[in-house]
Amino acid sequence: MNVPLFPDVPRPLIFGHRGCTSHAVENTMQAFQHCFDHQVIGIELDVHRCQSGQLVVIHDHDLNRLTHLEKTVENVPWEQLRLLSLQDSSEAHIPLLEQVFSTFTDRFIYDVELKQEGIHDTGLAAAVWNMIQQYALEKSVLVSSFNPFALRRFNQVCNYAVPTAVIYSEDPEVPRFLRHGWGKHIARSSVLKPDISLLNAHMITRKRSPMITWTINDPELAYQYYRQGVEGFISDDPIALQKTFLTSVEVSIKQ
Repeated sequence: MNVPLFPDVPRPLIFGHRGCTSHAVENTMQAFQHCFDHQVIGIELDVHRCQSGQLVVIHDHDLNRLTHLEKTVENVPWEQLRLLSLQDSSEAHIPLLEQVFSTFTDRFIYDVELKQEGIHDTGLAAAVWNMIQQYALEKSVLVSSFNPFALRRFNQVCNYAVPTAVIYSEDPEVPRFLRHGWGKHIARSSVLKPDISLLNAHMITRKRSPMITWTINDPELAYQYYRQGVEGFISDDPIALQKTFLTSVEVSIKQ
């Protein structure tokens, strides 16, 4: 059974991509705080299970781009990860998912992306579900992934208690059979998350599931897609998107 996608939250759903990355280092408490300070309704973030078992918020498996450490997140313990500076900033560090949840609680809606390679169970899905329950965020979280096997595992452990979304694009790193949303049938997910480059009016009108697209930084284009039926947007500058939709609503009311 699939649960509705944030039925009590006004549309469109707007998520800061890894926080507000146009103003702060991605996936950091500063990036999330910037969204909160500007009343952005949601944040999208990426979660790995590190070597010592903690749930850490960072995008890449490989730490080199952000920290210059030539190791993978899964092979480094939290005690070492917590000391790393991101993008050479002494103030930007990798947070724990628990830190994010305990700081912002249900004042955000969350898109939590599971970062897991391969088809075997690593314990990530169960750990994320336990954390969601610990902070009573079952009605505030969407869980998503490029990996339909990780997503299927999450659906199994949570018994479909929260909505899930399969992410897809035509990136060469994405297996060919997963490039058009077909991973939904493996994961049994309730939401679609296509890359913005895949969207067109025909695709939107034929969709049978709620749709959130990424990464969109053009407010006017986002407004056009919203009117066609896209429910949510993930943006590097969610503040600009939010202002566009608020202005559009105000204009509609005045007319």
